[in-house]
Amino acid sequence: VRLLAVSDPSVPVRHSAWATLALLLDVGIVPMLIAKLRERHNDDDAGREAAHALGLLGDSRAIGPLLDAFVDGFKPAILADSLRAIGAPVLPALIARIDAQPEIAERKAAQEIVIGVGIEATRDCLAARLQQAPIAELAAIAQRYLKLAGGNAQLKLWLADAIEKRATSDGEVSAEVKRLLSRARTPPKAKAKT
Repeated sequence: VRLLAVSDPSVPVRHSAWATLALLLDVGIVPMLIAKLRERHNDDDAGREAAHALGLLGDSRAIGPLLDAFVDGFKPAILADSLRAIGAPVLPALIARIDAQPEIAERKAAQEIVIGVGIEATRDCLAARLQQAPIAELAAIAQRYLKLAGGNAQLKLWLADAIEKRATSDGEVSAEVKRLLSRARTPPKAKAKT
């Protein structure tokens, strides 16, 4: 199968071999899959299949390259599945990317990753980040993290409590933070039937 994965003249056979090796948890193919993912601009199909196989493997070495492709907007659904499959180790790197590029928090696929990895793991990761957050940047950070929570009411309520706790630890809560907390704690309105 390893021989087929690297040298078979048929592209579908090579891609099937990658998936087979991933299902067999052959971590020896991780560097080759990462290289194929990084070359996605030259071969879209190979990049897609490499991302899928890396998710099947669940190897943490793939987190950075998968996130790079995700940030670039390459196959968001496939990359979200692959990152979710890796699990909680993805969260610190994903949150760091979101802190550097806040627009990522608005992506539905990013919201699906944090929910798919698990509410508890996401909560713990965000709690650690909030404790380190400079109070002057708390409103912007709160806005990012609340967007990242998406439609998950449980995570939004927990985040609101954690943000309030962090804000009050340094004294007065700013009006902007109060507004964000109020919005996060307000249940969504039900749509009227017509």
